[in-house]
Amino acid sequence: MAHNSSPRSQKLLILGCGGVLAAGLVLGLVLVVVLAFWWSARSQTQAIERVLAADQASGQQAKSVTELVRNMEAIDLSGCPTDFKEAYIAHIGAWSEMATVAQEAQQFGERYGSWSAMAESFMRGMVFDFGMTGEANAARDRIQAQNRKASADIYSTWTTVKQIAVQHGADVHTK
Repeated sequence: MAHNSSPRSQKLLILGCGGVLAAGLVLGLVLVVVLAFWWSARSQTQAIERVLAADQASGQQAKSVTELVRNMEAIDLSGCPTDFKEAYIAHIGAWSEMATVAQEAQQFGERYGSWSAMAESFMRGMVFDFGMTGEANAARDRIQAQNRKASADIYSTWTTVKQIAVQHGADVHTK
C-alpha cells in the first residue's frame, strides 16, 4: 500500500514542525533568560553577604572609630546591587560623622581636662572671669548633641542596609 501525501499535507507537516521548533526555541530562550536572571540575583546576594561579613570583621578589628571608617571604606562593593551600595555608603558616612564627634570629644578633653586648663580656669576665676566654664559647658552640650545625631544616623542607615539586603535575599542574621 502506497502512502500518498499531497504537497499541501507536506507543507502542513513542515509548518507544524516549524511551529514546534519555533516554540521550542522561544521556550529555550525564556529558560536562558530566567536562569541568567536567577544567576545574577544569586551572585548579587552572595556579594551582599560578603560585604556584611567584611563589615562585621572590620568592626571587630578596629581600635578606633576612625580606623573602623577606613576599614569600611576598603570593603569591595563590586557585584552588589546599586541600592545596596548606596545604602552602605550612607552607613559609612554616618560612621564618619561619629569619627568626627570622637575627634572633637578628644580635643575637648585635651582643652578642658588638662592641668593647664584647670590652672587657666583658676586664674580667670581670680579676676571673676568665669567664661571658661560656660565655654566648656557649651562645647560639651554641642558634642553630646552631635553624638546623639550620629548614633541615630548609624542605627537608621544600618537598618536600611539590612532591609535592602533582605530584599535581595541575603542572610542578615549573622550580623
